[in-house]
Amino acid sequence: MPEIRSFFLYVDSEPVMAPPADWHSMQRILTRSQEHVRETIKGNYIEIADATSFENCIPETDLWEEKLLWMATATVAYLLHQEPFDIMAIGQTPYSELVLSQIRHPIIAKIKPFLIIRFSMLHYDDSISENHPPICPVEEMGYHLDCPKDLQVLFDLLTFSDFLEAVSKKSINHVKSAIEAFNVIYPNSPISIYFSRIM
Repeated sequence: MPEIRSFFLYVDSEPVMAPPADWHSMQRILTRSQEHVRETIKGNYIEIADATSFENCIPETDLWEEKLLWMATATVAYLLHQEPFDIMAIGQTPYSELVLSQIRHPIIAKIKPFLIIRFSMLHYDDSISENHPPICPVEEMGYHLDCPKDLQVLFDLLTFSDFLEAVSKKSINHVKSAIEAFNVIYPNSPISIYFSRIM
């Protein structure tokens, strides 16, 4: 099986407080060092980037929306200069929605990963609270999988051999079977899949 390439874009405003014990590279995210972490685990090359690492590309502006657009554009520009990723895990925030909107554009669609995982507290709940900015429906944004916001679940998925094999084959049916097998491990917080958005 060829090596799988995954990109985890961490977009929270606060550091991760409880990284998986066996994913030591996540510890570096705690420092908000703006460094990218790269590690190959069980045949999956995983790169972790804190969204703040793209803030130095933002010109001085007091407009929040403009800052987000600059960050998203810098993120996509970075991805354009990398070998394409097979998997992207990303939250659902106004910033991440801008990133996904840009990588769906036909001109730069070559960098669009085969699978995009939503890693969000909105798992199984797309309701909008008064304090939460409006979001687009998960399928409209192009997410393929909906993962609970649990780093251990994400880590286990990105190192699950059946899942990696399915991704290497670029097979929707194999992905479905792999997710069904994976959900046996996490029956209380299963991963949802949106096949209509896998192309």
